[in-house]
Amino acid sequence: MALARLRWEALRDPTPGSLVTGVERLFARGETAAASALLERGLALFPDYNGLLDLARTLKREERRVPMQRLREALGRRPDPGIYVQLASLHRELGEIPEAEALCDEARLRFPHDGRAWLMLGEIRAERFKKTLLARDGGMALKNLERAADLSSEGRRPRVLLADLYASLGAPELAIRHLDRLLELDPTEKWARALKEDLTRMEPSGRDIESLLFEVERRGRLLRTFTAMAEAALPDEAELRARAERGGRALRSLRGVRSLAVLREGEVLVEIGPQSVAAFGSLAVRLLKATRYSARKMDAGELRRAVFEGPFGRLLFAGMRGLTVALLVDGGFQIERLLHQVEEVFERASRSVVPVEGGPEPQTPAVART
Repeated sequence: MALARLRWEALRDPTPGSLVTGVERLFARGETAAASALLERGLALFPDYNGLLDLARTLKREERRVPMQRLREALGRRPDPGIYVQLASLHRELGEIPEAEALCDEARLRFPHDGRAWLMLGEIRAERFKKTLLARDGGMALKNLERAADLSSEGRRPRVLLADLYASLGAPELAIRHLDRLLELDPTEKWARALKEDLTRMEPSGRDIESLLFEVERRGRLLRTFTAMAEAALPDEAELRARAERGGRALRSLRGVRSLAVLREGEVLVEIGPQSVAAFGSLAVRLLKATRYSARKMDAGELRRAVFEGPFGRLLFAGMRGLTVALLVDGGFQIERLLHQVEEVFERASRSVVPVEGGPEPQTPAVART
């Protein structure tokens, strides 16, 4: 009753102050889900109010505290490049960029042939370059993204970002090189074909990248920007991770599912189950690569489903709109029915919004045995 009264008081005649008070009281009572939902309503009404923005950062940090602690403990037990990147992603999401960069630097030193840390550093420095326009930031972004692309022959994200950066610097010939590789991987990439057609009408720069970077720094602006086109080719990072978390929470109640992970191009976004993050998430990524199925192809929907039998049990994969779901399940289930239900439950949950009431999550139906 007290919980309902707090929500009603905050929403009866909403002002920034009443919403801040309502969120703080809910959070103090341990009603994190309800506090988050009320905060989301408040930010929709007053998106620039500093009090609500400060609360959003506090709540996000609290929600991430336990997962981050588990990842640190997993790193202490067994260093793994995927865990480094997961932890760095959470720091980056919280705006703690120096901490994210430090983790990526350590991962690069320990695992120089794993492209994920190189990619994240490239993304961070590309974002910084577009704000500062300093040649040093642009050079570091290109170096890290080129290394990430070299280490992942089928990696899509580093090539999209490289094509955008090179085009923005006025180096169409270098951008086209990465667009050609993207079109080799997926001839249906309409945005890549459209950008290539646009760039072929530009004159080659005839200059080295260093001089182009210093020219941008001197002018204080990019020579040309294709950022909107590149952003349209890549899903919003925060929304993708939120979809992964909502879908993963819904799937964990399916009967027979022992562990699950949600992947994005070889990166483990969410892991749920009794096994450690490193054990199951890395197992899923390694198995996809060892069997010549790339996580990127799964994400793109070129390979919608895969099933593997092994001493570890039955491992199922389902690719859905930029994400791959990997599940370790008990035997004796109808595979087609289970995969269909996994896709249905995940898609429904990943599109949903947490209700303000903050009640229990809806129960997903159990899967019938054969």
